[in-house]
Amino acid sequence: MSVQNSDTPLRMSSYTIPVKLEDEEGKYMLIHGYTGAIDIVSEELLDQIKFPATTDKTNDLLQILINRGYITTRTRSEEQNIVFKISQIMHDRIKALAQNFVIVVTYNCNFRCPYCFEERERKDSSCQVVISKKMVDEIFSAIENLETGKAKRSNIITLYGGEPLMRQNKNIVEYIVKTGKSNGFAFDAITNGYDLDAYIDLLGPGLIETIQITIDGTKEHHNKKRIHITDENTFDKIISNIKIAVSKKVRIIIRVNIDETNESDVESLKLYLENILLLPNDNIRLYASPIVKNSSIKEHDDEELRFITSQQFSKIIKRNTTFKYCKDFGVTQTIYDAMKNKKPIRFRPVYCGAQTGAYVFDAYGNIYPCLETVGNEDRRIGSITRNGINWFEKEVNYWRSYSITGKRCICCKYALFCGGGCLARRLNNDSSSCDYFRLSYPKYVNNAYNSFIRYNNLKYNNNEEKSRK
Repeated sequence: MSVQNSDTPLRMSSYTIPVKLEDEEGKYMLIHGYTGAIDIVSEELLDQIKFPATTDKTNDLLQILINRGYITTRTRSEEQNIVFKISQIMHDRIKALAQNFVIVVTYNCNFRCPYCFEERERKDSSCQVVISKKMVDEIFSAIENLETGKAKRSNIITLYGGEPLMRQNKNIVEYIVKTGKSNGFAFDAITNGYDLDAYIDLLGPGLIETIQITIDGTKEHHNKKRIHITDENTFDKIISNIKIAVSKKVRIIIRVNIDETNESDVESLKLYLENILLLPNDNIRLYASPIVKNSSIKEHDDEELRFITSQQFSKIIKRNTTFKYCKDFGVTQTIYDAMKNKKPIRFRPVYCGAQTGAYVFDAYGNIYPCLETVGNEDRRIGSITRNGINWFEKEVNYWRSYSITGKRCICCKYALFCGGGCLARRLNNDSSSCDYFRLSYPKYVNNAYNSFIRYNNLKYNNNEEKSRK
């Protein structure tokens, strides 16, 4: 980092993030967007940080605040240059190390959810293709050739669709899992969970270890949106299958897709899960995602959905106690770890593997960079051929070079914590992930702080108990 000029007026850094602590009167958590510093300060001190120009520069506390980045003499462009360099270095490092793999078992699906972003024609057509053993073998061969080193890859392959775990797919999924296991892989799956009971012998450590299942509220609301082709009540079947998966020691991620029709129902879902003893459980997590308008939604379905804004979604998260379980871009854990270990916050220079080393293989041998682009052949980064992989360099470069170094992100104080947002959604001119992150960030910070306080209290009580003994 460049040396600060002592003759330049002091100002609060453009990358200082003050977050009010909800349960601590007059206190704020200060976070810095490129030093990674994190501190608890009073409201009075925060006011001094906001207006430091007249402060005595020999003041010891002022020098600490300057060293931690909260106060600076750097210009905005100088600070942006620092973030640019940090991002570039970290992005290049991750691209050299990170690889993760997805297999699209089929585009077929036994559900007809009104908000699905995958084209319904693929599900309703007579050409319902399921991946073949030959293609599975070719995919594992491609993975082997792609690896920069087995120590550097993810050892988890994600099963995706359509619906990957339909009952009729059991034989090919079993072949995929057994082949993968012999090559050192375990699996997770993104599934609607309806036919999960057909996969009992493939669930558990070393097999399918984690599943993401969508439950859109309690039974009444869920059944209106998670619609099976023949069964009007998918809720009870999915709950039953989750219990089976839990008994097999599978980690469960429950996704709740939210619009205006079910946003008030989420707390009821959590209470229901507690009543049937699925919560609390360290192996079960809930997270919310707003239903996003997309080109695949049919006109009659569009009329039934009630999309919410990023501001509405942020308010839901703030007022809803359920989302202490929420998936939160890793913010809560990152801040908690920094406080617990007394170290700077870890940065996140990319949003997801699509920017570094994600490979999504489908039944036709197409390779995509991202789950949200599967089936859109214009977004293929390559394809498996008789002669190996044929790469589409323009598309590869587009995805792998995308980072927060662009003008849109580099001036944002959250840039190194959010990684620039979802590129697939940006392609659809949807920048809402920026608003979601910025507006939800205070909630995640408070969750981390409260967890840290509970940890310290537990540690103190344990030490007190030991001293009495």
